[in-house]
This record gives sequence, C-alpha cells and structure tokens, in this order.
Amino acid sequence: MEIDDIIQDKATKTISSSSNNYNQTYRGLGYEFFESMQQNKDKIAQYIAETGETDTYQSFLNRSIRTALHLKTRNLNKNDVVCLCSYNQKHNCIPLIACTFLGIPTASLDPSFTINDASHLIKLIKPKIFFIVPEVIDMITEAMQIAELDSEVVIYGDTEKFTSFNDFLAEHPEEDSFRPVIIDDLSETAIIFFSSGTTGLPKGICSNHRAIYHQGVIMNHLGILGNDAVVLLFSTLYWISALLTLTGCILKGSARLVCKEFDPIKTWYLLDKYKITYTFLAPIQAYRMLTIGRPDGIDTTSLNLVITGGAHFASEQLHKFRDLLPGTFVSQAYGCTELSGFGIAFNLTKTKDRLLLHYKPESCGRPIPGLQYKIQILTTIAASTSVES
Repeated sequence: MEIDDIIQDKATKTISSSSNNYNQTYRGLGYEFFESMQQNKDKIAQYIAETGETDTYQSFLNRSIRTALHLKTRNLNKNDVVCLCSYNQKHNCIPLIACTFLGIPTASLDPSFTINDASHLIKLIKPKIFFIVPEVIDMITEAMQIAELDSEVVIYGDTEKFTSFNDFLAEHPEEDSFRPVIIDDLSETAIIFFSSGTTGLPKGICSNHRAIYHQGVIMNHLGILGNDAVVLLFSTLYWISALLTLTGCILKGSARLVCKEFDPIKTWYLLDKYKITYTFLAPIQAYRMLTIGRPDGIDTTSLNLVITGGAHFASEQLHKFRDLLPGTFVSQAYGCTELSGFGIAFNLTKTKDRLLLHYKPESCGRPIPGLQYKIQILTTIAASTSVES
C-alpha cells in the first residue's frame, strides 16, 4: 500500500520511500571520486579558512593520484588498513581519497583522543601506515607501542625522524596514466568507523562502497547540495558526518570550507565571508552560536540549510536559532554510522517536507530512498505489568 510517497508493506511490517530516482555505483567509491573530480576539475574543492587558500578539484585530484602512486610502493592490499589522525586541514582528506583509488580501507582517529583511546582502536585495525599531524606524534607512537605495532608513520609537514607527507606529493612518472581500481564486490569495506562505546568498548564498523556512495548521492537527492554549494562543518574524518559531506561534495562538485576548529563568533563571520549555503552543526555548537547571538552586519542570505545532528536539539532553542537565521531552513536529522550516514531527513525539493520541517521542529524528517524501516513493538514485563513501547 502506498500513501503519498511512502510504501507500507503489511506482510513484512516495513515502510520505505517510493522514490528510486537516484544513481548507484557499479565500479566502487574510488572510481566515482576519480570521475567526478575530473569532470569538475576547474571548480573549487576547498577553501582553507586558516590560510585563505583556494584548492581546485584539479589540484585535489593531482595530489590524490600522486599519493596513491606512492602508496602502491608499500604493497598494500584490500586486507590492510591505512589510519589517519588529523584535524581539518588542506591535505587531511588526500590519503583517504588515494586509498579509495586503490581499494584499500582507511580508518580515522580524532586528534583529541587519549593514548588509551588510540591504542584500543589501533589494536582492532592494526594499520600498516599512519598519516598524522605533528601534534599527535607522541600519542600515536605511544599507542603503537602499547598495541605492539611497528607501522610506518607519515607526518603532514617537515620531519627528520618519520616520513614526510611531502614525499607523497612528489611528481610521479605514471600520474598522467593513472586509473583507479574497479571494485568487483561493492560490499567490500571502504572505510572503517568506530562505535560510540555506549555499551562497552568501541568496536569497528565497516562501511562498504555501495553504502557510502548511496549516502553521498542522497545528499543531492534531498536538496542539501544545490548548484554552487559551499559547505561548512567542523567534524574530523573520525565522524561519519565528515565522510558523508566529503562524498556528497565530490560527487556534486561542491566546495567545502575547511576549518581547523569551531569558534562560535568566527563561525558567524565565515558564514558571511564564504557565502556558505549549507552547514552541519552539533547541537552544542548551535547552542554556543545562539548564546553569543548574531553579530551586527552579518549577511546569511546565501545560507539555505542548517542541519543539527548527533543529539537532540530542543524545540524551543531550535525556534530561537531559526529567528537568528531568517530565510534559512533549520532542522534536525537522524544519522547512524551503521547506515553510513542519514537514516531520516527532510527532502528540501518537496513542498510537503519543507512545510513539515517548519511545523514539526521536533521531527528528524521522513524515510529516505534505499532504506527500509520497521517499527518494532517491544513487550516487556515491569512490576507484573505488560508495557508496550
């Protein structure tokens, strides 16, 4: 049975979106990245907030190809793992993209981790090589000792003791003829994330090529990335939101504003200076921007959408945030690492969703294409009373 654009299957007690008008990949994430970056080579891929630099997709692609070619000399394969640990900066996404070109899984750690956090996670994945910022050298090397690993360490910048990432950016004779590998089994792991550890120590979550590509395409399907989009978020690659945004932007040819850290006052000015069209904020970040208020003279007319996720954003505070951003859609969305991104969200291309977004501020949205949903009635016994939830 179909109601509006939602299909209900009474036999399986599931619901799903009736829309199936979206692209799928048949060759893998790296192939799709490569093709899209070539097609959008003259567009801006990144604005670097700390330096004021602009980075085109041509430069982004060239650095990724060179990194992939130098990685090939390490004889890695799909059963190995490359680990990243960096704040957001010009090069932090390059090894990830290079590894997708080669079909090698990557995992990321957050620079804020303790030695114990890092050692537990790298014991799970046993990386063959690390790409890290200088600030985390002590943390990573001590964690490697605890995990009894003797992996290669690559530093973004100059170094005497370790390998410099500059070596990976050196010209290579095969860069003009380079082509990414074709992934025959799209269920192969592309990126490894980690669970939150709510019910125990964090565990690895393997996201495959099909799922990650699907989520990137869905960002465009939902109207999140319009033409000439400029996107801002502060998550590192440890978080699924960062990979989701990177994937969506590459496939669309959109630009990202790269910021090392979140500052509520600075964010207001970045929204204006770079004419941001979409930003993703954790609720705590939105609360901090709300607390300091909107500075005088800030122009946010380009800002089409703000999504908060990762925790509940109280309805009263969401309304106040909307008041600071007239003409901007502000909503919550539900995402999940195991889904490789969005689970429920509003579709800005649909009038009904735009109205629901406005009148249902507590809602995270509606079913997205490609997923099935089931409402499970759980019956428990509490004080001899059957409770349905």
